[in-house]
Amino acid sequence: MNKILNVNLGGYALTIDDDAFEYLTAYLESIRKKFSDSEGRDEIVSDIEARLGELISQGMGGRSIVMLPDVEAAVQIMGKPEEF
Repeated sequence: MNKILNVNLGGYALTIDDDAFEYLTAYLESIRKKFSDSEGRDEIVSDIEARLGELISQGMGGRSIVMLPDVEAAVQIMGKPEEF
């Protein structure tokens, strides 16, 4: 049994399970670290969050709860921060 959370990811309201939330949080934190010294960092992270929200929403089909495979699929499309 997993906890679920309601989150706003780049303007997308999502209901996400705890495992998916932890994975997504770690990914976003690694992006923040990657761009920590970049000018416009907040805008870059915001744009990435919006795209992730879009990808996750599109990939859910008819389900109402975001699960770990949904987040993993979106991250695979976006790429790892070290690949940016």
